Amino acid sequence: MDQPQLTPFQRIKIQMELAVPLIRTLQDELGAQVVLDALRKRYNDQRMAARGACTKLRPPRLDILKRDFDHFKSGNVLDYDVVSADDDRVEIHVTRCQYADLMRDLGASELGDLLICSEDYVMADRAGLQLERTQTRMMGGSHCDFCYAKGRDQSVS
Repeated sequence: MDQPQLTPFQRIKIQMELAVPLIRTLQDELGAQVVLDALRKRYNDQRMAARGACTKLRPPRLDILKRDFDHFKSGNVLDYDVVSADDDRVEIHVTRCQYADLMRDLGASELGDLLICSEDYVMADRAGLQLERTQTRMMGGSHCDFCYAKGRDQSVS
């Protein structure tokens, strides 16, 4: 019997419904800042590993962004527009994001920024791209403003 496949949102929803209470307990026991610092360290370690893997791979690939955005949109959880695109740069604005709604409902937008939104940078690093973003829906912005580019320095944010 075939098992139904979970969408990325369904998988992340299950993960966050389990992780957020655990993280809140750890924050109560160890201190909120200690736990946030540990999560940031994990994120920085992931970015460094992704960059190391990227140097062994291929040239930067902007053409896979639509596929990746469509994958995370599965189940109609994102609305986005491609604002501009050329051979070296793609700008995308996400105007509706159920990932942000989920974390807001869990009272954990700041954790969503670290656990969900930060993964966008890791994925960009793996693709050999630079990602710049000045706001997210997760942190209260009107939209997420993704700007992916080839051929720039990729310092850890």
